[in-house]
Amino acid sequence: MVARAQPRNPVGWLLLVAALGLALSSAAGEYEVLIYRQGHAALPFGPAAVLLNLLWSPGIVTFGLIVLLFPDGRLTRGWRRFMWAYLAVGALAHPGVSRSVLGRRHGRQMSSTAVDVGPLTTPPARATLRAMVWRIHFTAGDLQRIQVSPTLGPLAETVMAMSLLRCPMQPSGLYNKWRGQVKAKVTPQMAALANLIPVGSKGVDLCTLTGPAPTIEQGLKALMEMPRDHYLVEAEYVAMNHKLPETAWAVADADGSARYELAQAARAAHRVLVAPYWRRIEACLHAEQVARSRVLALGGPDRLLASIQSELIRWQPPVLEVHMCGDLDIDLEGRGLTLVPSVFVGGFPTLHQNPNDETAAPVLVLPTADERVRHGHLWDSPKDRTVALAALVGRNRAAVLSAIADGGTTTEVASRVGISLAAASQHASVLRSAGLIITRRQGSSVLHVLTPLGAELLQAG
Repeated sequence: MVARAQPRNPVGWLLLVAALGLALSSAAGEYEVLIYRQGHAALPFGPAAVLLNLLWSPGIVTFGLIVLLFPDGRLTRGWRRFMWAYLAVGALAHPGVSRSVLGRRHGRQMSSTAVDVGPLTTPPARATLRAMVWRIHFTAGDLQRIQVSPTLGPLAETVMAMSLLRCPMQPSGLYNKWRGQVKAKVTPQMAALANLIPVGSKGVDLCTLTGPAPTIEQGLKALMEMPRDHYLVEAEYVAMNHKLPETAWAVADADGSARYELAQAARAAHRVLVAPYWRRIEACLHAEQVARSRVLALGGPDRLLASIQSELIRWQPPVLEVHMCGDLDIDLEGRGLTLVPSVFVGGFPTLHQNPNDETAAPVLVLPTADERVRHGHLWDSPKDRTVALAALVGRNRAAVLSAIADGGTTTEVASRVGISLAAASQHASVLRSAGLIITRRQGSSVLHVLTPLGAELLQAG
């Protein structure tokens, strides 16, 4: 109204600017919480939200300027000097400027632009604001105790799949096809599992409570046997920020019906969400473990940690920074770290610590780098392999399959078998079509790894 009545008076326009800045800051703050605190890391414009959240400071400074210019918008020469001094102080006090100055003082300029962090980075890491970072501190002993596991098992993948299904925002393109295939098959029988995963959270950490389990039956057995006190510790942690229903608390009673209903819900969820894709998921995770183990064996722990860098993970020896909810420093103190790939962890890594066992190594669950997951091909119906399997007859192809047992590039396979690169590539293509190997890109080359089916066939032969 002031701007409309007195368009030449800057007071009205400054009021509009201040109000707009505060409104944008408030909205950006909520959006920032959604991305960095509630785990929806795939949402766009995260860095922009962080920057817009700082607009509250200029908004407050503008209100002071309005007081100086009120009511006619004019100042004497002396007041003009005071106004410029006031604006200069306000600019220096801005959080973004303060952070920049402190960053230069400590030798670290944090920005949203890509920076090269060294030759071990694949791909180059992206420096981001340190608003939500868990810093994992390694000793020399911790680096030697790094382990790479293939999977936490089908039950853990089921729990993470249910969490993804309940997540209101999905990473673009990664899970749309899977979600479309399973959404209509979700039944009320799965409610007992869903109740442990409030919307916007990762839920009760059943993955840590049950531990790694290679089969769904072993996972369900561990679920039925998890100690009451251990479960309550995890449930109370979730309840700090999310309300859990009474049925979720009743699961603590190992002899009660709620525990049995949870196991049945997990079985039903596994049957729909994971089981139809498990052979492909298992092959994908196995290939990821072989690739990571190969980097560890050939390049050591430093190169391994550098290789997992992304927009959300940075390796700055001896600290691994992971963008997660909250700001926390974790000293491994000789426990080491276990890296585990997952298909259903989404686009945001998760760190699992066992509060009931202080000696247990934390588990960092990472999104798999398989291109079929990134492009959604993992959810396609498997091709008819009858013709491909028929083409396997022959000594050379059997030798190639055997040469891939420990993983290898096309050049390495050709050298082991004593054939040309073109022949090795052709044999690998047939084996891949038959579902006996999986191929993933590693730097400038490709790495071939046996699938569980290929390993079984090789062992039987």
